[in-house]
Amino acid sequence: MSVTRFPKRRRPRRTAVPIVLAALAVGAVLGVELPAGWLPAIIKDLPTLPDLGTGQAVVVSGSALVVVDGDTLRYKGERLRLLDIDTPETSKPRCTAEASAGAAATAALRSLIAGQQVTIRYSGKTDRYSRPLVRVVTPDGDVGAALLRQGFALSYKPGAEAYAARAAHWCG
Repeated sequence: MSVTRFPKRRRPRRTAVPIVLAALAVGAVLGVELPAGWLPAIIKDLPTLPDLGTGQAVVVSGSALVVVDGDTLRYKGERLRLLDIDTPETSKPRCTAEASAGAAATAALRSLIAGQQVTIRYSGKTDRYSRPLVRVVTPDGDVGAALLRQGFALSYKPGAEAYAARAAHWCG
């Protein structure tokens, strides 16, 4: 008898919306009247990230970004994925060559943004893990393009065949 394995479910992003809705529900059940203007007061205090549908840009210091790996950054607690590139895996490499290439790509990304003023341009798209796809630009140019030129990244193409080609490239 074979066992069907389903993909691991990812936890949904935590947002303040469920908390606000739960507070409303509890208040309604208990008959609590809320003061006028309470919702705008709560909303204005919530941390906000750019509206991803607008292609908005944010200018920050490179030190405000945390490099997760060669194509992933963290800004204000949210993971961001560089658009149109793929670098070797560091968390679950398929071979030792990929692990060392992933470490080199991570170091290259760190050096490209270190001490720079960085513009994060949101594409309005997300990847399959709900990470915003972004372009990161320094005064020296697009960081993803620099990683491609320097050989630390490949152009991203979706699909199983492209995934296998990337694995063959990094692992030989």
